[in-house]
Amino acid sequence: MEHLHDPKLVLKKLREWVKPEGYFVFLVPNANSISRKLFKQLAYDIELPRHLFHFTPESLEVLLKNCGWRIEKVFHQRSAFTFLKSIEVWSRKKNRPIINNFIKWFNSSSKISLI
Repeated sequence: MEHLHDPKLVLKKLREWVKPEGYFVFLVPNANSISRKLFKQLAYDIELPRHLFHFTPESLEVLLKNCGWRIEKVFHQRSAFTFLKSIEVWSRKKNRPIINNFIKWFNSSSKISLI
């Protein structure tokens, strides 16, 4: 959804194509996540220019309802991946090599992985 030039148009078309009892399942980054709040524009999942839109749970709910969809269930990913990648981006941009090197070392360990 975040990569589409016109997500509203796509959601409306999908609503026409999917049977009334059918489901549409997708995953989008949360623009209201802790990594976004802490790292702002340096958050890993901003991914400009690949991400054309950024959604909060509230904005996504409004969009889906306006396109004829009913939300059945919302799942929140329980992973530190984007948070840890945001630390890595921040440490590079802010020239904090010790932090970045620690993350690289930790991830290269065969027994432990942050992501």
